[in-house]
Amino acid sequence: MGQRRAAEANRELKAAVEMVKEKPPKINKIVVDDKGQTFLNEELITVASLKAILQKLKAADPELGVVVKGSDDVDYQHMVNVLDVLQQLEITKVGLATEAGGPLSP
Repeated sequence: MGQRRAAEANRELKAAVEMVKEKPPKINKIVVDDKGQTFLNEELITVASLKAILQKLKAADPELGVVVKGSDDVDYQHMVNVLDVLQQLEITKVGLATEAGGPLSP
């Protein structure tokens, strides 16, 4: 019985080590500034490019996560355009950043 517990503990330890080795999931940041410009991970892109890039990223990682932040002064239609892209691509791990400034500012 002691050997069985030791073997089980060893398997659990190996599983824990493998989990630590894996990279944490990358969260992609989408920012829409007050001029309506869209940024993906600090790169200026068009909404059409956003869709193409996210489609490729999702193909590589079906659990793709994004955080979307809009400037306080943005025309909300620009935000709707971004959210529409996420919906079309069925990206469901979406966070909305609500605080002004901070690390998501372009």
